[in-house]
Amino acid sequence: IGKLYNGSIISLKWQSQVTNPLGENTKVVINGNTLYVGGSGPNNYTSIQDAINDANDGDTVFVYNGTYREKIVIDKSIKLIGESKKKTIIETNEFPTIWVESEGITISNFFISNLNASAIYVDTWSENTTISNNIIFVEKPIHPAICLLSTHNLVFNNSIINGGILGGSYPNLVFNNTVNDLPLIYLQDAHDIFIRNKSGQIILVKCRNITITNQNIMNCYTSVGIYFSQRCNISKCNLSYSQYGLEIFDSLNVFIGKNILKGNVYGIYLEARKVKLEKNIVVGNFVRGIHIAHSRSVKIFENDIINNKVGLYLQDSKRCFISKNNFINNQEHAEFDYIAAISVVGIYQTFTNLWLRNYWSNNSCPKIIFGEVMWCFFGAIAFTPWIQFDWMPSLKPIEWWKNG
Repeated sequence: IGKLYNGSIISLKWQSQVTNPLGENTKVVINGNTLYVGGSGPNNYTSIQDAINDANDGDTVFVYNGTYREKIVIDKSIKLIGESKKKTIIETNEFPTIWVESEGITISNFFISNLNASAIYVDTWSENTTISNNIIFVEKPIHPAICLLSTHNLVFNNSIINGGILGGSYPNLVFNNTVNDLPLIYLQDAHDIFIRNKSGQIILVKCRNITITNQNIMNCYTSVGIYFSQRCNISKCNLSYSQYGLEIFDSLNVFIGKNILKGNVYGIYLEARKVKLEKNIVVGNFVRGIHIAHSRSVKIFENDIINNKVGLYLQDSKRCFISKNNFINNQEHAEFDYIAAISVVGIYQTFTNLWLRNYWSNNSCPKIIFGEVMWCFFGAIAFTPWIQFDWMPSLKPIEWWKNG
């Protein structure tokens, strides 16, 4: 399929660019004064936030070893440096532990912990942030350890426990990080790569021809995230106990086959075109097993969709083909909704999905799938109950696994 992914080779390539890895837009902060927190100095601060409040752009806030139970907001271009990443601890249960609200900030050498939410939140306008050499822990993996929402950031040499990274913004440089003691694979503008070594999280941004196989990833916000990419293949993976087992956004020609997606909030969440989901086991996901939003031409064929709150949800999606799946013991097997104008085109969209020969554990013939349509007319909004049909449901479970 192309070159085999090797973390050390790719990391060395990227490390060679660290002096100015993201081009001339990268902001360089000139060191100013140093303010000290903790320790035994006569004028040292006891609160990190108090030191930040008194700092100016270009200053450094140096924090001595100790446990600091506070939420931090950084709204200046400063460097926040800890004495030791194992002994300089910032901890809270508020959202988030550190909120980055300015450009050109460095956060390094801390143990950053959150017991109820995300640990580091880099806001959309906070570019040129460097996060390095930290241990970052979130107790609940449904929250990302690092929310990376802006661009031109540098994230390296961090050990992340639970949660992983919320990625997808572009461009950023992310390398040499681990999630749950396994490599965090963050590929950007990459192509023709085969990923089969054990990984703690996989994020693809603007990639093509990437194959992901034989992974066992859990306890992340997103186990595998694919954004603005095309011709990717995810097969024979176990993606479990995360917020999103698999998240695909604004991508094209993706194949998802022979995976297990278990115990997530959302097993699969996708907004994409020309996607095939075949021979997957989607079981025990707490909100939706498969959520397909604003998508078209999605084929859902020969999957086991079992014990989810909602097995399959189609949101404003069209030209989907749902055939020979086993819907078993879900609270709701399938639902849909649409946004439609009062027009022939808007009404036609609600009929473009085809349900055929699926097995429904509370079997009926034909099987009615309930949903609703939101109508927009001259600024007024109304909701109408709507139905679709599987006209010829299977009367017994489909044993698709016998076909290999």
